[in-house]
Amino acid sequence: MENEDWKSIRVTGVSSIEKCVAEFDITQLDVPSGKFRIRIYENTNGKFMGFTNLRIKNAFDGYPEGGVGNGNSITEALQDTIQDFMKNLSEDRQLNDSDFVFVNYNEF
Repeated sequence: MENEDWKSIRVTGVSSIEKCVAEFDITQLDVPSGKFRIRIYENTNGKFMGFTNLRIKNAFDGYPEGGVGNGNSITEALQDTIQDFMKNLSEDRQLNDSDFVFVNYNEF
């Protein structure tokens, strides 16, 4: 199977396929353990989406929200994901370790 052949797979009952194309460790000293991870996925349309494995509980209801980003390349999705996470981190409130939730490695 060629590198891009996975994009043409069609199976009844499967609505989409995404491929994990990159994983990055991000050092940020304001978070527990000083680092978090971002995975970048590519969809069959050639678009990229990034997700963080570290979530911040929101001030409204305490629901943990991670950084999410999009782009036309791995680099664009990575940058957008980092910026989204940093926006959540810089909210106008004091955060402590209990405001952060790490997602299991197999679940993001």
